[in-house]
Amino acid sequence: MKIIFVTGKGGVGKSTVAAALAFGQAQAKKTLLVELGSRSFYRDFLGLPQVVYQPQKTPWGFDISLWSGEECLKEYAKHLLKIESLYRIFFENKVTKSLIQAAPGLPELAMMGKITSGPPRNIGPRLPYELMIIDGLSTGHFLPLVQAPKALADVVSFGPMGEQSRSIDRVLHDAHHVKYVLVTLPEELPLKEGLEFETKLSAFLGWKPTWVINKRIQFADTEVKGVNSLQRIDNHQTQSLQKFIQADQALQLPFIFSHQIQEILGGLAPKLGSICES
Repeated sequence: MKIIFVTGKGGVGKSTVAAALAFGQAQAKKTLLVELGSRSFYRDFLGLPQVVYQPQKTPWGFDISLWSGEECLKEYAKHLLKIESLYRIFFENKVTKSLIQAAPGLPELAMMGKITSGPPRNIGPRLPYELMIIDGLSTGHFLPLVQAPKALADVVSFGPMGEQSRSIDRVLHDAHHVKYVLVTLPEELPLKEGLEFETKLSAFLGWKPTWVINKRIQFADTEVKGVNSLQRIDNHQTQSLQKFIQADQALQLPFIFSHQIQEILGGLAPKLGSICES
């Protein structure tokens, strides 16, 4: 199973890009789109009745889930202890709950453990998917998320917790199983912040993420002639991208002038296909 993490600064459209990527791959691969956290963006964006922990089908061909650290930890504990009553004794008393909430990095570790639970780790309940696309946390919170397993492994050098942490970290560093996509806008500040994030993530992984430049507005000369506001937007984006040396290698997505989900996902998905090809 392949895993693709999608991250980006808040407001750049990372969740839309993640959904479009899932939409584009769903015809060829059994695909799961995963939100991280306790509140769902996709419930309103995709017009779904609800988005919960257990995967559910969507009208766009892919399945969707919402994974929080608490729910991931609960599932793993039930799988490990096997017996429901033992789980309640250990994990649903006030003392244990307080310890879990206070433990630094434990929710992040539980989520990363769930995400990487398939091959090659094969830990916990099996997920019947060929591709998982993770709508990750924003760049300000994403790096601590992917670094959590290594941080715990450095502290706990023995026992099941240490071994689990190391096995999660190995998967996150395996370019054959995992890809990282960084979404930004064709504007100077988001591009600059993206470069700073790329430097940190690349130092941790040993390779660079795939860049996606979202909402690129491009007009033919005949379209912008006499329309000063459109010409200014086009010029501003072009000037910002000229300072960005990776622009030629980045995937550039058009601004979709529509509120229809089918048109948005369908307009973006073909541009993202190369992410899953390599």
